[in-house]
Amino acid sequence: MKILFCVSSVGLGHAVRSVELCNKFERKKDVEVYFLCAEPALSFIKSKKKRIIKESENLISLSQFIEELTENGILRFKITTALKFLRALYKNYKITRKVLERENFDLILCDEFWEIFFFKDNGKIIFLSDVYKFEDKYLRGMSKILIKILNVILKFLYSKFDALFYAECPSSRCLGYPAIYGKREIKLEQKIRKIRKLRKRKVILVLVGGTSTGKDLIEKIVRISDKVNAVFKIICGPRISFGFSCHKGNVEIINFTDDVLEHYLEADLVLCQAGLSTMLEVYTLNKKTIVFPIKNHVEQLENSEKIRSDSIFIADRSITDDELIKIIKNTLEFYDEDKNNKNNKKEKKIKTDGIRNAYKVISWRYLTKQGR
Repeated sequence: MKILFCVSSVGLGHAVRSVELCNKFERKKDVEVYFLCAEPALSFIKSKKKRIIKESENLISLSQFIEELTENGILRFKITTALKFLRALYKNYKITRKVLERENFDLILCDEFWEIFFFKDNGKIIFLSDVYKFEDKYLRGMSKILIKILNVILKFLYSKFDALFYAECPSSRCLGYPAIYGKREIKLEQKIRKIRKLRKRKVILVLVGGTSTGKDLIEKIVRISDKVNAVFKIICGPRISFGFSCHKGNVEIINFTDDVLEHYLEADLVLCQAGLSTMLEVYTLNKKTIVFPIKNHVEQLENSEKIRSDSIFIADRSITDDELIKIIKNTLEFYDEDKNNKNNKKEKKIKTDGIRNAYKVISWRYLTKQGR
């Protein structure tokens, strides 16, 4: 059986979970999996030694349009950017259509690959999404009206697929969130915590996701770093590059890496945006975290509200330098991580077995005689 994964090029979260789902399918001897995606997802999936459709190199990355709409941590709608985004979607659709006309895939899985919406006959296409519908309570005026219209359009488009799965929704198709870290990593963290106690300085990990929308956050943190007695490790997204790794005072800037787990385990505190994958990682690993959602970004605001624990603190993106220094120092000084880990293990409220559940449902329905 030939399976095609079409993966969103906005950030890296979709690529990470698609690769994890792909790994499960590849355990079956008679299954071949291929990927179609643009940057930055393309480089990440290449690094995992997966089969890539050659037309992936010609797809336009949609990350650039989100970056263009986001300035200093605030998302603002621009009609010119929206039109460029739609043109890019349509160009990517035409490339995708040629691939599907040439290749004979038995099953197509799309992880928020919005280009697929242009197809009239979707056949055996499974659409995976974080979004059941966009919440409009975070918006006002024209933005709120546009979100309401978009929800109506999404409902219609979603109805065209052979199957549709959400991370979270009010139906039986709710699979749970696709967290990739589990028991092995948590046990490993317990060993590393003993080493961390011997260090003289705390380590603060800064993550900004797969786009360049977090550049303002990096600049703010570098600016106040000498006022905090800790080492800041800043991992740039694949679309933010300083051309080299550097050490300056108590700041270490690390060019993008897809192996973040070691840095998570070493960190005493995480500073990040509210992308779904990052939120799930810090939640699953019980990391002490300060989250800075992008203003007016509906998904990030919703993620920061839903994925909560005693170890996750939400901060305003426009926080002043003095306020940021104060909240970092207070969190490092007064937060008891060991006590919190025990409490969180008892009170996990969010399902994080989405990848396993998706694989079970999809493989039974499409890869077994009973399901067919």
